Amino acid sequence: WLESWDVDARFIEVDGKPHYRMREAVEKTYHTRRGCVRVSRHVYRPSGEHNASIVCPVEAAVGMVGGQWTPGCAEAMAYVAQEVPERAAAKVSAKLGAMDYSHNSFKRVARALGERWEADRDRYEEATIQAVEIPDDTARLAVSIDRVSVLMNEADTLNWRMAYCGTLTLYDTQGDPLKT
Repeated sequence: WLESWDVDARFIEVDGKPHYRMREAVEKTYHTRRGCVRVSRHVYRPSGEHNASIVCPVEAAVGMVGGQWTPGCAEAMAYVAQEVPERAAAKVSAKLGAMDYSHNSFKRVARALGERWEADRDRYEEATIQAVEIPDDTARLAVSIDRVSVLMNEADTLNWRMAYCGTLTLYDTQGDPLKT
């Protein structure tokens, strides 16, 4: 399926700039929900720019995360990693026989997706605001915000960091919660 996204043209245009095909197709390993797959694909470099970053049409078309994780795999890994710490996420996934990747892989995917979110945060936040439906019988809003100090493993160094959590709860006139 991934190879079907390959482009074999001599030249392609990326963001309005011509790119030339480099050599023959080269193989690369990509990570999926079911494990690793080796794919033969073509890569391109901007014309007139020696040593410039290459572009891979397969990765661009599919939306690879970090240049190696399929979107479905990255989404599944992020879901597990948000439920349990990354080390536990790796163990749980391996036990289930899917996404048998290291805890560092879970960490890299989570960070890469976080960078994508931050790049378009304003757009995503606005879409989230538009998508939230407030029930007609809402009379009150409660905001609950808390924080806790947690020990984080950052580049093999343990550091204390603050983790924040917040909820919004909508109530009716009787004080019964409608939505959190």
